Parts: sequence; C-alpha cells; structure tokens
Amino acid sequence: MADLSDLLFRATPQAAVRLAVATRFSTVVPAGRRVRVRAGTADQLSFENDGRWLTVTAGEALLSREGINSLWKRGPIMAYFAARAALPRLEASLADHSALPGVLTFCSNHPDSVLIPDRAFMTPRVYAPYRAVAKVVAWDAREDVVRWRGAPSGQGEITHSWMDPANPLLRQRVRMCLALKDMPGVDVAFAGRADLAPFGISRERIGPLEWVKVRYALDVDGFSAAWMNFFSRLLLGCCVLKISSPYGFRQWFYDALVPWVHYVPVKADLSDLAEKIEWCRSHPDACRQIAADGQAFALSRTVETETEVVLARLHAALGAPTAETPDGPRLKEYKS
Repeated sequence: MADLSDLLFRATPQAAVRLAVATRFSTVVPAGRRVRVRAGTADQLSFENDGRWLTVTAGEALLSREGINSLWKRGPIMAYFAARAALPRLEASLADHSALPGVLTFCSNHPDSVLIPDRAFMTPRVYAPYRAVAKVVAWDAREDVVRWRGAPSGQGEITHSWMDPANPLLRQRVRMCLALKDMPGVDVAFAGRADLAPFGISRERIGPLEWVKVRYALDVDGFSAAWMNFFSRLLLGCCVLKISSPYGFRQWFYDALVPWVHYVPVKADLSDLAEKIEWCRSHPDACRQIAADGQAFALSRTVETETEVVLARLHAALGAPTAETPDGPRLKEYKS
C-alpha cells in the first residue's frame, strides 16, 4: 500500500496524499509513509481535500485482485483531477462506466456524471506514436475500405441458432459484423476469433497504427464505450462512422463533437448502417473533409487542454472552491 500511496503522490504534485483503505479489520492503522487505513464500506474512491492533505479512501471491494488492479491503473488519474479541483469532497468510480450523478468517471450514460479522460489519454507516451504518424499517409493514398476489428464484447449473446443481423438477442457488434460480412469494400470482423470463423466474421488482427492507411473506420461500443478506439481513429485521420450507443454511453470528449463535421453518425439499431456506408463511398470529398476535421479535433486535445476542460466541468457541476478573505469568500485559483 505504501507503493500505491507513492504512485498517487506522484500523480498529485500539488498536494500531500494519504491513502485510507477501508477495511472491516481496523479503524486507524499506520501502514507506511502517507498511508493510513481506516474503516469504511464504500466500493469506490472518495477524495477529501482540507487544503493540506488529499485523503483517498478506497473501499474494501477495491482490495480484491481485480479491484487492486483497477485501483493501481486508474486511481492516479482520479487523484490527479481531485487534487487540482480543490473541492472538499469528491467521489470517483473506477468501473468501466458509471450511472451515478456527480461522480468522476471515464464513461457514463448519466447526464450529471463528471466525465474525465481515460488513462491512455492522460499518459502522453501512449498516444505519442499515433500523433507522430497522424499525417504520414494522405487521404487519397489510403485504402478505400471501411474497416473494423475488435472483440465480441457487449450485452447479449455471441452466438445463437439464428445468426442473423435481425436477431435482437445477439450483441450489437455481432449483428454489425453479420450485416456487413458480404458487403463490397467492407472489412469488418472480430480479431482472431476461430469460434466465429464458421460464420464469416473472424479475420486477422490489425496493428494499432495500421489504421493510418485506411479511409473509413467504424466505432461501436462493447460493454461500455470502446475506450481508445474512437479517439485513435480520429487521431489517425480516418473518417469515422460512429455507431450510437444503445445505452447512451459517453466519453469525456463526446459533447464537443459535431455529427457530420467530425464523424458520420449511425443509429444504434444499425438500420441505417448500410446506407451510411454507401453515402461515404459516394461522397469521398465530403468524407475527406470530415476526416480532416476529426483529426484536427483530436490533435488539438492534450493533457493540458483537457485538464482545464475537466476542472471547469467539475466546478460547474459541483461548485468552485472558495477561500475566506477579509473581503468575504473568493474563488480559489488553481494551477494545472
């Protein structure tokens, strides 16, 4: 736990950090530098900021093998924003998505959740290779194909006795692949799934930077938003056909996107998918511009710009931090 506290400390250079891990075994037990253990029942992270300490309380559910992995990977990003927000108390969800209002989360379908960038975006070296090759292949030199690869994640069944895109029991991604498997100029399939090969919807994997050679890319949710997929395709200059989430999942940058400017929208029920693909193939000039605008959108977003966006979002949703002065309460200034 001391190592975890140090990790959180490095993510929050403005504030000392002490980690309080909620357990049923004890109330307060010293456990190393800047680490305290105290009782509690929460299954998510809580942040308390008293102006000197940022105290992080992690529920016991986060101490399972799966939970500690999420805490280690995602906790520092939450702490990064909590320290800079300077609010007395914040709650954060480490799950793939959250439906709670006023909670820091990477993905949500609740209009009042506070969306923040995911770990990949907040780690500049992850997207550095994408930014380096973003403009290497011009649009006209790219392969004229609509492409997607991924795993069969999502709600519903992966296989069924009726393997047809009209079967509502199948997962959205499975129905998408079945609907497009015989369409000319389309390469949409699951990556390396031998069990799905008999249905014609499994093909070879594609390297993450290979998408810079492709004109059109599909984006579709799984159990939650598709994490890096949408942003990385925008970054690499693809014209993205974004299939709407059947559950309304959003990531931190979605509200700034404009359909038909940054991407081509597709209905969640896939009823207009073939039509939208045909439109793209018959309007290459418009799609070239959509790809360029989408790429410019992604390239303009950095850790610094999105930190400011999230802090403004936090203060708008939960109130701006104030300090008592001789002239009354005044807004505290913060620095990224």
